[in-house]
Amino acid sequence: MPVAKRSHSRAPAGSLTMVVILALGLLAVGCPAPVNYATRDRYPQPEAQDAAPAGPALLSAQISRYGDEDDPASAEDTTWPPQEPANDRLVLVFSVELDALSVDPRSFGVLRSDGVRVSPRRAFLAPADEGDENRSLTLLGEFGGPERAPVTVHVLGPVFAESGVPLRGLDAKIAGPEQADRPILVERLGSDEGRCPGATRLLRVHWSDGLAGVADDDRGRVTLELGSGERRHPVAFDDQAHLEVAAANTDAEASTDAEAAAVPPQLPSPGAEDDNVLDLCLDFDDTVRTLDFAAGVFTDLQGHPTAAAHISM
Repeated sequence: MPVAKRSHSRAPAGSLTMVVILALGLLAVGCPAPVNYATRDRYPQPEAQDAAPAGPALLSAQISRYGDEDDPASAEDTTWPPQEPANDRLVLVFSVELDALSVDPRSFGVLRSDGVRVSPRRAFLAPADEGDENRSLTLLGEFGGPERAPVTVHVLGPVFAESGVPLRGLDAKIAGPEQADRPILVERLGSDEGRCPGATRLLRVHWSDGLAGVADDDRGRVTLELGSGERRHPVAFDDQAHLEVAAANTDAEASTDAEAAAVPPQLPSPGAEDDNVLDLCLDFDDTVRTLDFAAGVFTDLQGHPTAAAHISM
């Protein structure tokens, strides 16, 4: 199924980018250990290679919700013939950006705790789908519900990273909706005019599910320990999508009001967005040694508090 990809400006080629992959077992405080259902032998696995370099990975798979409630995303389905509503939502986070044109629901398989294998009905880039955030994928389907919970997701078909690297053979255990939303991956990025205006650099944090309840006064509950031992907080929160919306609004006003052209775009409050990416704006150049999120600093889209996390950089 073709997947439309929104066109957005990307970070400049000269920007410094470093990805920090987080060990899930060490992140969340109080999260239950995943159950081992011994499912890896149910699907063909890629052959092990000796001394192979680290490749792309499927870092996280989280059931965002079960339920029969109406799903706005299902209403946007443009396939023919129209498909039945698919309201179980599974969010995947990869270590690499995805090639949107290779995303197809037939390329994924979900194994349930009762041994039944099911296929998603839809697959699309979300919750974060900006041009330089394409690491998250949402699968919609009938995945079993709490009584026959999905336990493993597998990449079975020709899905590719933006670099062209094949992702077939990747798999991950699935966390249920009762597991707290948690940070999965951190990117170190340089600043530019399109994000974190006035900051020297930023940390982009990818979460296991969409975030809500993000407010400026939450910055004091996000702590960075520097190489000097000093403890600091982000000077602001940001996301590429918010800035692009603000810029578009300003452009629209400028077309009808000449005075608006002299007003720079203002960064709106992040608010309750269905996005699993949050940028932390920094105003210092010292090395960041650790990053801490207090328990419940944000919520997921269902209102559940996020997990406490201690991330070694």
